[in-house]
Amino acid sequence: MMYLVKDLYTFYLIFVGCVEFIMGMRPDFYGLRVAPSIPSEWDGFEIEKDFRGKHLHIVVKNPNHVESGFSKMLVNGVEMAVRLIIKFM
Repeated sequence: MMYLVKDLYTFYLIFVGCVEFIMGMRPDFYGLRVAPSIPSEWDGFEIEKDFRGKHLHIVVKNPNHVESGFSKMLVNGVEMAVRLIIKFM
């Protein structure tokens, strides 16, 4: 049983690392910071994430095949001035 718990914890850490660093979804005190850093070959990705009691469906499109950053961010159809999801939480 001890190995199962250790393996599940390791899986959790790897998953959190992927979401928070590669896909750029980093929680902080003010909200969810968004700064994707993905391979340039990717057209984009979609992710479902529960954050502070809300269920988020996040779509990142990468038509110019860049590795990091983005030109604009929409939350519920409203363009955000900062790379932080807070207002609609």
